Amino acid sequence: MRCVDNKKLKAFTLIEVLLYVALISIFTLVLASFWGSVNEINARNKAMSAVNTEAAFILNTISRSIRTASAINTPTAGNASSTLSLVKSANPTVFSINNGVLFIQEGANPTVQLSSNQVYVNSLSFTNVTNTGTAGAVRIQLELAYVNESGKTVLDYSQTIYDTVSIRK
Repeated sequence: MRCVDNKKLKAFTLIEVLLYVALISIFTLVLASFWGSVNEINARNKAMSAVNTEAAFILNTISRSIRTASAINTPTAGNASSTLSLVKSANPTVFSINNGVLFIQEGANPTVQLSSNQVYVNSLSFTNVTNTGTAGAVRIQLELAYVNESGKTVLDYSQTIYDTVSIRK
């Protein structure tokens, strides 16, 4: 039988093992919390980007149509409406919303959806701010919201944008 000297054995004590397990657990918890925060921020940024990109596209499309129009049919001067009708090459161009979706119809062409399914058009208002002796001007108020199918409050994002565009002659 061999005799072993206890002083020369290297091993972890129970307290050391518990301490290491506690430190690793705390590190894992902090890392998981950080990862969750990064994912929430990423999701929020995607929602904001979708709304802002969509708003820029819609405003650009409406502004381009107003600038190239020859006249404003509706709303009449000094009035507001959720529908904009412009005279372009003897054919009307009409912007309207239906169930949170923005549509454009140019002349006799079929109606085309302008907004995507990622956003909901909460409100759209066109105010004819044409001054006497000018070609015409329209003030646009557009409110878009991200379509939050997951129900996470971090994805609740909406943006209201205002712009005024004049007809160029």
